[in-house]
Amino acid sequence: MICPSCNRQISDEHTAVCPNCMGLLEGHVSKSSADGSISELPESRCGSNTREGEVINIGIWVFLSFAILTLVATAMKGFVPLDLLEVAFWAGPAWFWHKKKIVSQRSRVVVGVLAVLVAFGEGYSVARHSTTSYTYLQMGSHQIRIDNSAGRTDQLWTTGWKPISYDRPASEISLSESSHLLDGIWPIQLSNGRWEGQRICFDVQNKSTYVLKSIEISVIIAPKSASDSPVKFSVVMRPEVYGLLDVGDNDSFCGTAVTFPGQAEWSYDFQSYTGWKR
Repeated sequence: MICPSCNRQISDEHTAVCPNCMGLLEGHVSKSSADGSISELPESRCGSNTREGEVINIGIWVFLSFAILTLVATAMKGFVPLDLLEVAFWAGPAWFWHKKKIVSQRSRVVVGVLAVLVAFGEGYSVARHSTTSYTYLQMGSHQIRIDNSAGRTDQLWTTGWKPISYDRPASEISLSESSHLLDGIWPIQLSNGRWEGQRICFDVQNKSTYVLKSIEISVIIAPKSASDSPVKFSVVMRPEVYGLLDVGDNDSFCGTAVTFPGQAEWSYDFQSYTGWKR
């Protein structure tokens, strides 16, 4: 005999239930027991182990992937409140899709189209920013180029292209980007400090990831006697040669100060840096 459920050969002695899949055999009818109760027939195992109607909720995975990718990108470039809001923007629909268990065919189509559009937009954005577009100009004896994507204007010097301006204001650089706690490995190094007349100058080496516009220091003049108080004032120093100090370059930074008091001892401390992210 062949079982109609699993199509396997069984002996003729099995007339009610298939010993292989426990499915009912064709033509079997439940018989009443002596006390009038109907004997229970074993449930068929064929197909019972398969979860029918289970559909992968694609919305959860798509929105959750967007949230995770945004979070990774935010962590790589530094946490910004606006980027964290974007993470929440994608995590919200993922939670909603999970809570409501939305698995309809229409929702799958909508999520699929959205995923394609977002992927296309991100790809276009990456390609646009990875391709630098320059506009070249000649201004008298100076050759100028404009980086349209970065909003930066460069001038050609004998040592190469150097930034001279940006189309947006400079921002203050955080201490994490310009930590100077360990001598010799500072991202922004100052050396050879000198006070000449009404100018204070330092040699600056820029190892940070910022194009530097200015450095503000606090100058302290030691008192000549214990009864006097130290004199403190701020000096804003700017590059002397290129106007801006590019990443990896060095230049002299100078700022205006009071006339140097003869035979005085002075020191300085950092206050702030300003520039643009490279």
